[in-house]
Amino acid sequence: MNTRVEQIIKKVKLQYQNIDTILLFGSALLPDWTEQSDVDIFLIDDSLNDSRSETIIDGITVEFQQDSFDNIFKDIQSEYEKLLNRNVSTMIGTSRIISSKSSEKLTKLINSAKLTLSSIPVYSEQDVKMWKYSIADYLSKLEKDIITGDNIAFYLHANYVLQNALEMSLALNGAYMPQPKYLGKLLVEKDPELFEIWNQYLEADSLTQKITILNRLEER
Repeated sequence: MNTRVEQIIKKVKLQYQNIDTILLFGSALLPDWTEQSDVDIFLIDDSLNDSRSETIIDGITVEFQQDSFDNIFKDIQSEYEKLLNRNVSTMIGTSRIISSKSSEKLTKLINSAKLTLSSIPVYSEQDVKMWKYSIADYLSKLEKDIITGDNIAFYLHANYVLQNALEMSLALNGAYMPQPKYLGKLLVEKDPELFEIWNQYLEADSLTQKITILNRLEER
């Protein structure tokens, strides 16, 4: 771990020594963390409610997430098998323990979070039909946007096409929506064709080229 992060952790522990549990999560756990990044801390105590705050320590932005054990456990349970939102489970399940006075309660949280992260998203045939319908519908709107010369509408509708294609791809491949910085790597592994289409869309020079590329999503 970066020495700057370690120094910040020492100061956080001293300042919040009366808090039951302190966790470190996010980019500060990665070897490529830089001083331009922030440090994410999760404070857990039965006296706390869900809230977020930030401060500056040694010139580094430190973001605090806080809540009680019971609330966090409920959030983790609600994210089980969800396709789009497993934020709390990710924070808890991938965290590093800085300090804790309730190891049993914390272990329950972490195990539950890891179970949620490993759960396969649940979807129905109706969900798949709706994703496909939405892709076709927004593609037809793109054609009209080109005719009317409405560039803003074009890019909004194109984003909806990609969003529905992405959600369907993740569900069919048993994956959930990660943080944006991890999405490219996940698509390369799970759906390289969608990754290729998305990049070709971004690199295309004209709207006509872009819609030709996006039309491939309806054929999948």
